[in-house]
Formats: sequence, C-alpha cells, structure tokens
Amino acid sequence: MAQSLLLNLTTYCNALCGFCIVYDSLNRPELNMTDEQIFTTIDKAAADGATEIGYSGGEPTVHPRMVEIIAYAREKGFVHQSMNTNGIKFKKESYCRDTIEAGLTSLDFSIHGHTDEIHDDLVARKGALQAIRLACGHLRKLQKEFRFHMSATVVVTRENHKNLKDVCELLHELGIDNKRIKYAYEGNLRHEAIINHVMPYEE
Repeated sequence: MAQSLLLNLTTYCNALCGFCIVYDSLNRPELNMTDEQIFTTIDKAAADGATEIGYSGGEPTVHPRMVEIIAYAREKGFVHQSMNTNGIKFKKESYCRDTIEAGLTSLDFSIHGHTDEIHDDLVARKGALQAIRLACGHLRKLQKEFRFHMSATVVVTRENHKNLKDVCELLHELGIDNKRIKYAYEGNLRHEAIINHVMPYEE
C-alpha cells in the first residue's frame, strides 16, 4: 500500500464556511507552515517512501507557491497529488493549466448548494459557485490532454438538506460523478455553533 502525506499548507482561506472543520484555526499566520518546513516535509516523506500527497488548509490555493510545491513534489516521486479546494482560484484558466501541468492528479471541490444563493451564502463568498462552474469548464477541456480526477464533497446543512438531489444533478452537469455527502461535523466549535449549521433531525 502506497504511503501518503497530508500537508495543511496554510490557515488562510478566501471563504468562510461556518461548518469548516478547521474554523477555529483559520487565518492564524502563527500556525502556518514555513516554506522551508513544507519542502523539508516533502523531502522526508519521499525518503520514507511516500508516493501520494494531499494538500489542504485553510485553502491551499491561496499559498503563493502552490504550483511550485506541486512541481517539486512530482520531482520527488509523488505520482498522485490531490487537493481539497473551494475552487475559487480555479476560475482562472491559466491556474487550472499551471496546477495540472505541474503534477496535480486529483481535485476535490467543496460544493454545498445547487444555486448561487445557497452555495455563496454557505461559504460567505459571492461568486463562489460561478467560479466553480468556470473551473470545471476549464478542467474538462484539460482532461483531453491530461489524466486527472475531479470529485466533490457536500456538507449537509440546514440550508441545503432538502436540495441534495439538486446538488448531485449540478455536480453531474459540471462533469463531477464522484461525490461524497457528509453529515458529521468534525471541527472544534462550541456545541451551539455546530447545531446552528447541521441538518435538523426534525422540522
């Protein structure tokens, strides 16, 4: 079984999901890995035989050296590189190409609503779902040149639980057939804050 490495590159994020599993740690620069720590960690994992690497955060794409990190990991022998992302930065076609050419082999988008109103409200970022639509269009074109995988994670909330079928239909339209629907909350927010976001047991 291939060994893997998970890198939480940064605590910075360009969205603010109330149900984020690392909500309490977001935007805390004192917790960010230094560039030296990132490259040293990749070196050590490669020396230990790891061939798979995953990038998370925060939002990994806000790291200014993300493309360089992906390319470096490929040089070190990481043949599978995955990323959890809100997809906002992938609205730029050039960024899609740069990351895929560098060696990214799997993207998992966080998509929580079938309409701009629901999704953008849940991630507290206007234009977030439209960014994903643009991203998936760019990436589908790139799949004609490169082999990589797209998937999506949907967190079930009070706002979207009645529309999960609609969300899944949107994902299919976007070219995403592999999907994960999550209910359980994994973060450290106080109990009342968690309850405000998760799907109710009864109406």
